[in-house]
Amino acid sequence: METDLNSQDRKDLDKFIKFFALKTVQVIVQARLGEKICTRSSSSPTGSDWFNLAIKDIPEVTHEAKKALAGQLPAVGRSMCVEISLKTSEGDSMELEIWCLEMNEKCDKEIKVSYTVYN
Repeated sequence: METDLNSQDRKDLDKFIKFFALKTVQVIVQARLGEKICTRSSSSPTGSDWFNLAIKDIPEVTHEAKKALAGQLPAVGRSMCVEISLKTSEGDSMELEIWCLEMNEKCDKEIKVSYTVYN
């Protein structure tokens, strides 16, 4: 990725990547829980409704995601993967899905991080 971002743009991009990664994990896991979720639409999302997704984070999922990331954000050459597996009563497990979030080196220098776009 281009490294000529100013410090504020880098900070904003890192914040975007962090929340995108954590929200991605929440969406993947919660979509597989088999529970129906109803939320009301809002024309003016709050600061916690990242990406216009008004789902409540499951604290255990957030904790495990942060632990897996170990303070490192997904970056070029460092992906984040979510594994959905099935565990049987006998203790066997089988991978059902693997979702990977990766970054590439493409960068549009004309685009600025804007909270009105995603938050």
